[in-house]
Amino acid sequence: MDARNKGIHPVSNCKKEGVTLNCKKERSLSIESYSIHKSMEYLFLFFLLAAMGFFSFRTFFNKKKTEVSKIEETALAEKEKAFNRIHEWIMDDKQFLNSDLKLEKVAKGVHLSEKQVSSAINTIACQNFNAYINKLRIKEAQSLLNDTSFNHYTVDAIAEMVGFANKVSFYKAFKKVTGQSPTDFRKSLKQSDH
Repeated sequence: MDARNKGIHPVSNCKKEGVTLNCKKERSLSIESYSIHKSMEYLFLFFLLAAMGFFSFRTFFNKKKTEVSKIEETALAEKEKAFNRIHEWIMDDKQFLNSDLKLEKVAKGVHLSEKQVSSAINTIACQNFNAYINKLRIKEAQSLLNDTSFNHYTVDAIAEMVGFANKVSFYKAFKKVTGQSPTDFRKSLKQSDH
């Protein structure tokens, strides 16, 4: 006998007459498990695509980061080269002792723009142009204050000799670089000699 004659639905094994609750539950479970299965496939596919996107994104930015690093290294090397030219020019004949020394004069002397000179000093010396020049002047002042053949010079005279136009600027710069006033520095040298 065939399944139709017995009153059983051939696909679901449910009785044809008055479809029972069990049959509805079977179909319902079958549809739910199918939709859960499909949802899991979509979820898996979503995470797979997200992971691929993340790693592609990361690779792209690592590549860009490497390119940026190379550009930064090149720019830094150029600034270092420029700074060495600037420093050599300033130290040659002790240009920094000239009280009229300005950024413009240094730029002309090394054949760079003022912006390039300023940027090189800021980047390599980690200070602005005036602070850089003042530091060189203070080192020279320390050397003169330490030299006994300059003991008869006043601190103000030494300030003028190292390129400071006024005493206030000299005292302020000296204290900033050394942590003490030029007078105290000179006194400490005399005390250490005795």
